[in-house]
Amino acid sequence: MDKRVALVIGATGTIGSAITKALIAANGWRVLATTRRTEPGLPDGVTPLVVDVLDRDALRAALATHSVTHVFYAALFSNPRTRRPREFDEMRRLLGLIGKMYRTLGWIPGLRGQILKAIALNSASQTPGNENERMFENVLAIVEASPHRLQHVGLVTGGKTYGMHLTPYVYPDWRELMREDTPRAPGPNFYYNQEDRLAEGARTCGYSYTISRPPFVIGFADSVSFSVLSSLAVYAALLKEQGRPLIFPGDVAAANNVYNWCDAEQIAALHLWAVEQPRAHNEAFNVDNDDPQPFRTLWPRIADALEMTPEFREQGFKVTAFMREHRHRWPQIVAAHDLQDISYARMTSDDQMAILVMHDWDMRYDLRKLRAAGFTRRVDSAEMFDRWITRLRRWRVIP
Repeated sequence: MDKRVALVIGATGTIGSAITKALIAANGWRVLATTRRTEPGLPDGVTPLVVDVLDRDALRAALATHSVTHVFYAALFSNPRTRRPREFDEMRRLLGLIGKMYRTLGWIPGLRGQILKAIALNSASQTPGNENERMFENVLAIVEASPHRLQHVGLVTGGKTYGMHLTPYVYPDWRELMREDTPRAPGPNFYYNQEDRLAEGARTCGYSYTISRPPFVIGFADSVSFSVLSSLAVYAALLKEQGRPLIFPGDVAAANNVYNWCDAEQIAALHLWAVEQPRAHNEAFNVDNDDPQPFRTLWPRIADALEMTPEFREQGFKVTAFMREHRHRWPQIVAAHDLQDISYARMTSDDQMAILVMHDWDMRYDLRKLRAAGFTRRVDSAEMFDRWITRLRRWRVIP
C-alpha cells in the first residue's frame, strides 16, 4: 500500500515540530513540511518545501508533484509586537479599566466593537491583513483539488477559542471551566473562521478533520520567536548568573491560581491518534496534560530542574524591569557557556514572563469529551518541565 503523505504547515514551530517528529517515528508516512527558510533544521526523513504559504500560486507549484492525503496545520502568523512592555500588575489594572469601559459605556455606538478589535489585534487573535485566514484558505483550496487525495485534516487552535485573551476582566460571560460546547466569545477571532472553513470543506469534499484546543503549550523549536519555555529559560539564566534564586515573578494570587499545561508532544499524540479513530473525526477537543497545577506547587519543581532555589514574594517581582535591565547579559551568557547563538529577541521579550503570571483567575480545561472518545494519555507537568529543561541543556540552549 502507498504511504500516506502528510503535509505539515508550521513544521518548524513548537507544535508543528512535535507533530513532524511523531510522524517520522510512526513510520508509514511520507512527510512534507513547508518552511520559509532555506535551512529549516527539519528532522531527517522530511521533505522541505521552501515556500510562503501566503503565496497561493507558489504553494500550488511546490505541491504539484505530490499527492497529499493528510494535512496537519499548526501555523500562526502574529502581528509585530508594538505594545509597551508592562508589569503583571499594570496589565491587570489596564484590563480592569478596559472591562469597566466595556460594561458601563457599551451604549456608545461602536465602542464595544472597537475595544474587541483592539484586544484581538494586540493578542494576535486577528491580524490587520487576515493572514491566518488567508494561509489556511490557501492550503485547503489546493489540497482539496487534484492531484491530492485529501482524507483528513488536523487543525491546532487554542484557548483563545474560549475568549482566554479577553479575560474575565473584559468578558462578562467568562467561564472558568472551558468546554468544547461553550458559546463563541465576542469579537474578531481567526480560530472561528478557520473552524468554519474546515467544517464546510469537509462537508463538500468528503474528508474528515480533528481540531485540538490546547492551553499553555510547553516545547521548543529554535525557529520560534519565543515561547513560555524559552522565556522561562532566559529569565532563569539571568538570575542564576547573578547568584540569585529563581524568583517567582508574580504575586500570591498568580502563584495560587490553577494553570492547565500542555506538552507539545501531547498535541502531536492526539492528532496521530485521531487519524485512526472515527470517534475523533469532525470533532474539536480540548487537550492538555490532565494535570492542572498552581505555580505554588510547580515552581519548586522547576527550580529543582534548573538547580536553583525557589523564592516567592507576596507582592511579586518587577520582572519586566529586570528583563529590560539585564537583557544585555544574555549574549555574554551564550558566549561564556558556548551555547547556540540564539538572540534574546528570539528567545523572549521583556514582558513575556509578566504576561505568564498576570492571571489571578483559574483556567480549567474540561477533558471529558476527549476521554469519552478514547484518548487517555496523561503527562506529569513537573516531569514535563524537567524533561524539556534537560533537552535545552543537551541542545546547548541554556547553561
